[in-house]
Amino acid sequence: FNGDGFADFLLGNQWGTDTFTNEGEARLFFGTALGIETSPHILVNPLPAYNVRFGKSVATVGDFNYDGSDDIFVGCPYEGFGAVYFGSTTQMADHTPLILENTGYFGWAAAQVGDCIGNGENYFIVGEEYQGAYLYAYANARPIAVANTDLQASSENLIQLSGTSSSDQDGDLLT
Repeated sequence: FNGDGFADFLLGNQWGTDTFTNEGEARLFFGTALGIETSPHILVNPLPAYNVRFGKSVATVGDFNYDGSDDIFVGCPYEGFGAVYFGSTTQMADHTPLILENTGYFGWAAAQVGDCIGNGENYFIVGEEYQGAYLYAYANARPIAVANTDLQASSENLIQLSGTSSSDQDGDLLT
């Protein structure tokens, strides 16, 4: 999630209480070279209310927005929403989740499904408690890498490629 090369651990706590009883929370434990940190970053309910149980479901959703960092989902079924947190190497305080809303205890369960349609997009699914399920993909074009003009060289030669002509069809900056 934080792009440091170590696996992170996400844990939902639907019974978490801050302002309201059972508003819920999620705990994100960062991995290090020495293992999982013992003090988690607490993801508080972005829309807190009594007994809505944010954290009932949690899931990794891969690199949902194609920025190079893995992203996570936290469901809040008794309020009918879920929050997608985009991974990044910046501080967690900078993270504002993408809120997905629906009806029927939306956010009861969630899972990454990858490219289930075969169109090159990364999908995840969010379920309701009894009947519905919704498939999501981020509306973002993949970047197009342009190394430079074609070159021919033998395997003994060092070749430096330039990515300065690379682009993103959405106009996003590439770094």
